[in-house]
Amino acid sequence: MAAMVNLLPWRDALRRQRLRFWALMFIGGLLMVALNLAVNVAMNMSDRALNTLWVQEARRLQQALTVREQRLAADAAQRTALAQILVRQQETRRWSLWLAAIGDALPEQAWLTALEWQGGALALAGKANRFPALAALDRALAELPGLRRGKPGATLRDADGRWQFNVQLLPGDANATSP
Repeated sequence: MAAMVNLLPWRDALRRQRLRFWALMFIGGLLMVALNLAVNVAMNMSDRALNTLWVQEARRLQQALTVREQRLAADAAQRTALAQILVRQQETRRWSLWLAAIGDALPEQAWLTALEWQGGALALAGKANRFPALAALDRALAELPGLRRGKPGATLRDADGRWQFNVQLLPGDANATSP
């Protein structure tokens, strides 16, 4: 009779080989999941760190921009104030020249008793010894460059026999119409 072949050790070896294969596959899958999780955690941490840096840099830039805007606003305000000062100085120089010209244009028999600046107009009040001096004053004021006559004022005679006059002068061309 033929000898019997025992297949049990072979089956046991095959079973162990399959068990090792599937155990390695399972452990490999777990290792892949763990590795993927570790990579994701590391990427999230680096993204958070990068986002934190971006936020900090954005805040720093915003603060720098705010400081720069404040400086620019202060510079603009200073330039505006300086421009206003220059305009006032030019206007003061212009009126100084006009007042000197008015003083030079006054006839000898006329003098000013009051000067009043109001609403962009110069009101002159004065007296004259003779009526022809008023006509000479009117001609002289009409010839002043850069000034024009405004509303005509009253011309009266006082108790001493002198002529009192009121004249309004406006800056602008003498040929321009009065308001």
